[in-house]
Amino acid sequence: MLSKQCISITDLRTKTNECLQDLEIAEKYIFINNKPVAVIMDVAQFENWETAFDFQKEKIDQKEFLKYLADSTEI
Repeated sequence: MLSKQCISITDLRTKTNECLQDLEIAEKYIFINNKPVAVIMDVAQFENWETAFDFQKEKIDQKEFLKYLADSTEI
């Protein structure tokens, strides 16, 4: 995770347009009190993941899914 991918909830609230730029290049991690709490990603990327995992028909083990996300976002 690169520092330019990390945004505070305050920045998201006050600089929303800036925070949402370049999502097609890389996802952004939202931090509250210096802890990651959420990820914002490009809709097309999410839809690709949704199709790949078929969220509505399969139950994916959460640890397995988080490992996949971590592996797929490494640079």
